[in-house]
Amino acid sequence: MAKIYAGSANYVAKATTKVIHAAPGKLRAVILSGDGAGTVTFYDNTTATGAILMVLDVLANQTREIFFDNLMPVVFTVGLSIITSTNARCFVITEA
Repeated sequence: MAKIYAGSANYVAKATTKVIHAAPGKLRAVILSGDGAGTVTFYDNTTATGAILMVLDVLANQTREIFFDNLMPVVFTVGLSIITSTNARCFVITEA
């Protein structure tokens, strides 16, 4: 049975590089916010380099919620690392 991860370890602060998972899994949801415009980059790796899964824009003073379903999952095969820019932060919900 799959386990859903949505705890405080899944929060990525502004101007941060963070490994969320060090094993394969699925990205189920992303919540983005920021004080100014910025980006959040998602990597299928444990070192925040290599295969980019996606890059999402963060809008100034707005919150965006993005959900992924079983028909269009975002799958990471090595691990999940995230880099946030100076003004961007995010929270992710993952499944492993």
